[in-house]
Amino acid sequence: MGDKRNQHFVPQFFLRNFGTEKFISSYLIQGKRFINNVSIRGQCQKSYLYGREPDIENALLTVPY
Repeated sequence: MGDKRNQHFVPQFFLRNFGTEKFISSYLIQGKRFINNVSIRGQCQKSYLYGREPDIENALLTVPY
């Protein structure tokens, strides 16, 4: 299935509503900086957020809508 290391806690689908198809603007609170045109792919994600075992993410991917 592929590497599931980068797991998003805010789905990329929602972030696309706040910018173009692949880019949004971001404000870093700690650094007090505004960054224009950052990749959606790298935002609101953390490595192994749900753990190193892919069981939870696989279960989320197979939930019928």
